[in-house]
Amino acid sequence: MIDLDAAGLSSQEAYRLLTCAVTPRPIAWVSTLNAAGAVNLAPFSCYTYVSPDPPLVLIAMGGRAGGKDTLRNAQRTGEFTINTVDFALSRPMVDSSRRYPADISEAADLDVAMAPGCKVKVPRVSASLVALECVVHRVLEVGDGHHHSLLLGRVVCFRLAERIWTGEGIDMEAFRALGRLGGVLYARPGDIERIEPTADARFARGA
Repeated sequence: MIDLDAAGLSSQEAYRLLTCAVTPRPIAWVSTLNAAGAVNLAPFSCYTYVSPDPPLVLIAMGGRAGGKDTLRNAQRTGEFTINTVDFALSRPMVDSSRRYPADISEAADLDVAMAPGCKVKVPRVSASLVALECVVHRVLEVGDGHHHSLLLGRVVCFRLAERIWTGEGIDMEAFRALGRLGGVLYARPGDIERIEPTADARFARGA
């Protein structure tokens, strides 16, 4: 085994190790409205759900332009939408990570079709199979020098494509969301395995 003391790593070195070790990561393609009312669209791959009651999701945002614009827009309007990404949306998603000026709409520049929101004013990516319409629940500053922010959103509407809805939940075989690995590497779902826990009466089943 190779041991790397985290205290001796630069932030960029730690970033490369973390983003390659914690994989695959779901992608939150976040739409917000800028000050002029145009759509800002930026991808984040440090993203997870936090709680089902209330339904909360969390996105970690660094100090780069895309993160700052998204966070600023979300805080100003109190709303944002998380659009999921499959392979068909991979090219515009990746290209939207460029450092666009705050007043330029990535959606317009990349010709990404948008559709109106249901519970929020922020539009969703029309081709996204799942969109989570959110209101800002809380913003937490983390890290030395407050270079990173955690955006907590409360989901107010789950918008699902009919073809992935089973009537009770999401058909994961049909959904096939893209995952982020490290650097420019992404993963499409391959074989999906069903692995049931071994029954043991001594222990209650956990999460």
